[in-house]
Amino acid sequence: MKDRKDEKLSELFGSLSASGRMPSERVTQPAKQLLEEEERVPEVVLVPAAVTAGGEAVGRGRRKRELTVLVAVFACAAVMLIVYLLTQIFYSSAGIVLDWSQLTNVTGGQTYQNKEFVPFVQQSEVVQYDEFGLNEESPYYEEYAGDVILYYVQYESYGTTVDLIIEIDGFLLDELTGYQEIENDYVAQDLILYIEMDEISERTYVYFAFDAYEYYMQIYTIDTDLLYLILEEVVFNF
Repeated sequence: MKDRKDEKLSELFGSLSASGRMPSERVTQPAKQLLEEEERVPEVVLVPAAVTAGGEAVGRGRRKRELTVLVAVFACAAVMLIVYLLTQIFYSSAGIVLDWSQLTNVTGGQTYQNKEFVPFVQQSEVVQYDEFGLNEESPYYEEYAGDVILYYVQYESYGTTVDLIIEIDGFLLDELTGYQEIENDYVAQDLILYIEMDEISERTYVYFAFDAYEYYMQIYTIDTDLLYLILEEVVFNF
């Protein structure tokens, strides 16, 4: 079953990304700039060593080499430390972490209308549609009052139910962080899909990001033929 699953998925998604998930450019770019600055540091000028009675420098070449290596080691360690700290800072500020208790349904009786950021879902397929904003219990309510920050769409695709949650960039629902820990990533067109099958619940979980949105899918099947069709609709409609 596993070989058949991998064979079918690879037809759509290409080879499994070997390097794992990488930080976004806004995280790595400052580190790259720091490395470039480090390369432009002028060479350390060393004071000449003492000279013996015969006029020869005592260990000057060896000391110079040792000091150069020492400087290089400290420079690399400093760069690695700065890169780590910048990564932690940028990740910690990447999104406002929320939970469901801080959200309120603001759908107001609206029905689903085709949306540009959900090109793979048609209005006729939608079973349920909801929009969520911040409630007054959220510490960010005053700043984002009236804004829709999360969408929920339940729809049918090839006779299979799909639950879809869409987050606006800058917000992170705490209950969804498990999706971002999925390790199986597949490159498909301009998307990287993170896919995990749960044979016990017979559901498939998919996470991907596009433009200013984060997409979390719960597909009510682990049948590889159905998954191929459902995810093909996602991939080739962006």
